[in-house]
Amino acid sequence: MKAINKCSMIWGLILFCSFTASFGQTKNKNSSEFKIKLFTGAAIPLGEFASTSGYTAGYAMFGFFVALEGSVPLSKYVEWELLSNVSINKLNASELTKNVVPYSASSGSYYSTWFLTGFQIGSYLSDDSRLYCIADIGLLFSSLPDIKYSYGDTTLVNIFESDIAVAYGIGTGFQYKDYNFSIRYLTGTAKYSQKITGNGIFKSGKAILPNSELLLMVGMTL
Repeated sequence: MKAINKCSMIWGLILFCSFTASFGQTKNKNSSEFKIKLFTGAAIPLGEFASTSGYTAGYAMFGFFVALEGSVPLSKYVEWELLSNVSINKLNASELTKNVVPYSASSGSYYSTWFLTGFQIGSYLSDDSRLYCIADIGLLFSSLPDIKYSYGDTTLVNIFESDIAVAYGIGTGFQYKDYNFSIRYLTGTAKYSQKITGNGIFKSGKAILPNSELLLMVGMTL
């Protein structure tokens, strides 16, 4: 079930990106104003998402992302944008193990899919260069990896169901010709349904996990 959720989110992003790209190509036949940008780079977990202690600790590690952005100028200084992004951050099982002794923990990766829309406010420094700031709001589709706890003949599995949360983003960027460099802060708080199974044990409940990331973005206009 977890693998299906992850695949659904990734394929959903691919289909969304394909639709957006096709729309952009159609628009470009009639207007040069609609722009599609492809980004990649580092996804750095922050706050509770990166923490290794406490009830809401996420144990997220340094990761990477891919993103697609569409934008339309509304005036000389303002652009409307639509951003879709998938970040992948491995869960730090070795740090988690230190907090669940005598059990040892093993796990996979977070898949955080962000759909945000908002505005860029900027100014052209020259005909080829532009400096801008960003404010976005949207949704976070967050998938937390299952966690396996092992001790001798005992094995417990903590299974999480993915959730949707309201998300926000701010950032700044610099554009030179078709190349873009940006720093963005994204945040949202997801609530997960969880259950623990194994060795005749079954428990269920809720988990809350703030997800905050700093994206170091490098991209180009397609």
